[in-house]
Amino acid sequence: MLLEELEIRAKKENYPFISILGHPAYYSKFGYQLASHFNIQAPFPVPDDAYFVKELYPASLKNVEGTVCYLDAFNE
Repeated sequence: MLLEELEIRAKKENYPFISILGHPAYYSKFGYQLASHFNIQAPFPVPDDAYFVKELYPASLKNVEGTVCYLDAFNE
């Protein structure tokens, strides 16, 4: 239910995708794909098989690549 609410709120804000760090077997069940398949990296060292993204709209990751930036509040 938490992931569903996250997606609802992200869509309301018109975010194109969600990035998440977690267990591969769990998040893949909810449509999350390895971020590295889209040439997207976390802003900190993480195992490749633990960093995921999920498109919120069809092709919303088309022409998107690089390093995800988090708000400064997450860097404190």
